[in-house]
Formats: sequence, structure tokens, C-alpha cells
Amino acid sequence: TMLQVLSAQKRKAIFAVPNNCLGPDEEEQHYQKWTAVEFKKLLKTYWTDVRVECIDDGFPRLLGVCGFPKPFKLAFTMPVKNEARDVERTLKSFRGVADYVVIGIDDKTTDNTAAIVEKYADEVFYFTWQNDFSAARNACIEKCRPLLEQDDWIFMSEGHERLYAGADELLKLGDVPKSIHVLEVRREERDYAWMFTWLFRNRPEIHYVNPVHNVLVYDDTKDCVAQLPKVATFHERHSENAKERTVQRRGLNRKALTEKLLRDPKDARSCYYLGNEWRNVNVDKAIYYYERYLALPTSKNGPERYQCRMQLAECYLRRVTAYERKAKAKEPPGDYGEEMAQRDLQAVYDTLIVASKDDWSRVEHWLQLGDFCYLQRKHERAIKFYELAATGVGREPMTYMWLDKGAYTYLPAQKLVMIYAEMGMLGDALRWANRVPDLLPAWAPQQARDEAVAHRNALAEAVNAKK
Repeated sequence: TMLQVLSAQKRKAIFAVPNNCLGPDEEEQHYQKWTAVEFKKLLKTYWTDVRVECIDDGFPRLLGVCGFPKPFKLAFTMPVKNEARDVERTLKSFRGVADYVVIGIDDKTTDNTAAIVEKYADEVFYFTWQNDFSAARNACIEKCRPLLEQDDWIFMSEGHERLYAGADELLKLGDVPKSIHVLEVRREERDYAWMFTWLFRNRPEIHYVNPVHNVLVYDDTKDCVAQLPKVATFHERHSENAKERTVQRRGLNRKALTEKLLRDPKDARSCYYLGNEWRNVNVDKAIYYYERYLALPTSKNGPERYQCRMQLAECYLRRVTAYERKAKAKEPPGDYGEEMAQRDLQAVYDTLIVASKDDWSRVEHWLQLGDFCYLQRKHERAIKFYELAATGVGREPMTYMWLDKGAYTYLPAQKLVMIYAEMGMLGDALRWANRVPDLLPAWAPQQARDEAVAHRNALAEAVNAKK
């Protein structure tokens, strides 16, 4: 009766019920366990504009927000398989900003992903896996299209990637100029961040391509792209699920990329990603594909070329390190000798120096050059490179290639403390040591914070003792 009266009066209203439970004390007045889907269906009987937010601040609750119209619709969608450990957290995070939640479930799923999804999704469908991630994503997009107008929005994600910032921005997408059809949002892991085209309008030409390492395709002549960095997702998969998925994707990725490269030997992107696939397995193969990528005239992408050089330099250095380890153990070096080691060492330096031309906004190459010079006992040069890296502290760029968050926060300061102290330049070491505790990331363990404070205090005492 209350819902009928309020809706008849066209009143705005907010209601709260426990989320799929009767509350912490099993209160007698709660006669029904509401899921997000059931609660939304009830409220939609009386209001046209309904959102259901999921609140977790003591015990799980659903917040029904009624009578607050928006000039656009947003559909959240993703394909999932065996995501029971993570998918509820993801769905809870997006439920409050999405007008429609549309989830595709791989029909080979063996855990209880479906039971969880059905509590939060407006539409659930099943698809057959075709060894093609783009096909799975495009199937989800097609299910969203009939629900939306062309100027409405689709947000793609993954079962283990939750929205952790920017809900207010997603509720104001009506303010985005009509000329902008694609928005890059920020994706993060614990150590890395990058911008990605997860958010786009419901335009028929917009879709994903490539069976692995998907790319969003849109009409460059019509579809303007902008960045929305205040909207951020956090990519975090349960450890067991991560192991399973790594094994699954490793063979699929290499096979798909190799086949694509055989069809088009000038496909720079396949060369780059094959280098990534082999980087931690066979360093010689990784170097081959990275060098092949850089030699191609089609590899003109600055940020991607930058990332390629960074990883190529790392591979050169790992090859030298492996050689030195064998020499120290007096093992046969094989075909790799001292002359090749010296050539690789020079290649490390040259590759990192050139990286600055590909993406001037990045500083990871300066940090890596500092480490390289430090290993070579060239301390004065290392300091200069670390100082160049320090210019990026607090000035993180927004690039769609992975950036190391530490390089823009605590790492340059930590490196400068180390090398200044080692060279007896205690005043300079203390200047940077004062900044390290505040620059450490939120996830840093307390032990790391205690050590940073202890180092700062020890340096302060040493500086005072010299006065």
C-alpha cells in the first residue's frame, strides 16, 4: 500500500532491505529474503526509474532508489566461466549504476556461477565457447542492444573485475557530449594501472576483434574517444582461479597469435603479444618477437613500442644474468659467450634510452636505467637517472599500456634514499626518506611502513650527528 501511494503521488523514494538474508538477528518482521533481482522487480511495478544499490558496511543490504530519472540507459555486461569466487563482488559493484545487467555464462561452467549471477542479473544467457574472447564479448553486446537506444551506453568487464571508483560519474553519462562514442576508463591491479575502452555507446559498428588480446573496433571518422579516469575498476582474480586461467590462456594465446602472424607476417600486434607470451618462458623467443615487432614499419604505436622496448631491455638483461650465473657456477655457457653478453649489455642501455622517444610521459625507463647503472657500479649516472624518474612522482600518465604505479609513487624516492646513503650524501638521502612513508601504496604491509619510518629516523640521527 505504501508503494502504491508513493508511486501514485510520483514521489521520489529510497527503500532498504537485507540482501538475500533476514538481517543479522533474524528479525521477526522480515518475512522474505530479497535478492537484487526480486527487489528491483517489485519496485519496477510502481516506478519506471529504479536502481538497486548493494551496500556492505556491517551486513549486506539492498538500497532501492526510485523516481530519479536519467536521460540515458547503461547496460553492464560480461561473459563468465567458473567465476563463483569473484563474480558476486563484481555484480554488487555495478548493480547500483546499471539499468540492465546482462551476463553470458559459458555452457561448460561447472561451479555455481549461474546461481550467483541470477540474484543480480536482469538477463542471463548461455553461450558455447569458440576459442575466441571477442566472440564471447560480442555475444554479450548483442544481447544488450535491444534494451538500449543508440546513444545509450554499454559497460563491458570481466567476472573478477569490480567497479571501485566513479559510480557518480557513471550516473552522469548524460553529460558526455553526443560526439563522444567511446570512453576509456582506468583499470588497476595492485602494482599496475592502464586505461581501457570498456565503455562505449550502443552503436552497431562498435565491437571487439581478435580471439585473444581483444581490441575494440569503432569508426575512426565518426566515433570520438575520450578518457574518464575517475571511473576505475580493480582487476583481482582469486588465486586458484588465476592459476587455472593462466594455464588455459597460455596455449590458446600462443596458438591464436602464431596463426594470425602466419596469415599476416607484418602484423606488429601479434609480434608484440607473442613476445609477452614467451617472456617468462623462453627469453630468446621473446627477444626474437620483440625485435621483429620493432623492425616492422607498421609498429608505429608509441605507447606500445615503449612497452616493447622496456620488456626487450629486461629480456636482454635476463640473458646476461643467466650467462653470468653459469659462469660463476663454472657451467658450460653453450652458444652464448662473453662477446654476446657485452653486446646485450649495450643493447639494454641503448633500448632504454630510445624508449623516451616513444612515450615522453613515462618514467619507468629512467628507473630501469638507474638500476642498470647501479649494477654496473656507475653510481653518479644512476643518481641522474633516478632523479629523472623522480620527476614523475605524483604525475602518473593516463596510457592504455600497463604502467608501474610504484614508478610514480614510492620507488624513485626509495632508490634515491638507497644510493645517496651509500655514497655518504646523507642530507639528500634524508630529504627523500621523509617522503617515502607517505608515498607507499595503501596496500603496503605495516612492516614496510615501519621500515621506512625507521630508515628515516636513522638518517635523521646520522645527519644531526654530523652537525
